[in-house]
Amino acid sequence: MGVTEWHRVVLAGYWVSLMLIYLLGDVLRLSAGTNVPGHIGDEPAQSWMWTLAAIIMLVPISMTLTSLLAPPGALKWITAIAAIALALFNLAGMPYKEFFDNMLLVISIALNAFTVWYAWQMNLPRLTHDHNSGNYRGSGRFRPEFGSSGENLLSYGRGQRLSLARGATAALVAVARLAASRRSRGGSFAH
Repeated sequence: MGVTEWHRVVLAGYWVSLMLIYLLGDVLRLSAGTNVPGHIGDEPAQSWMWTLAAIIMLVPISMTLTSLLAPPGALKWITAIAAIALALFNLAGMPYKEFFDNMLLVISIALNAFTVWYAWQMNLPRLTHDHNSGNYRGSGRFRPEFGSSGENLLSYGRGQRLSLARGATAALVAVARLAASRRSRGGSFAH
């Protein structure tokens, strides 16, 4: 089973969600007063820095259109490269002063990881389990099938869903520990 319109819409939705997370962080930083106008971090920003920031923010926007228009074979690779590059860029800038910044970046990195996973799974076969015989059989990915007892067999199992949930929980715990360690050393996220 190849890339369907639904896969493209879901990928486009991931990119829109990522852009909204980035914009939410910007709005919160402005509202909290943690950004000095004309500065990036603590340094006065040069013109090229604003151009680079605009290019980086255009990636999720352009990927929204790319998800809808790119040929199926290229879409998997373009999605993986863009999502990994943005995740690495965000990781390089961590930790930020404010807890909400770190939390939003961890969520965006998790979303990038999930986006790569989703794009990579689009063309792979999946296994379904026949409860009567105990055997597995292959079929197209993301197409719900019904077993002999009538239940919906999802394209990924309970273990994979739990792994995703555990990974997201571990990331949030890491950010909370970072915040606690900064506070215990007398640091604050407020300045």
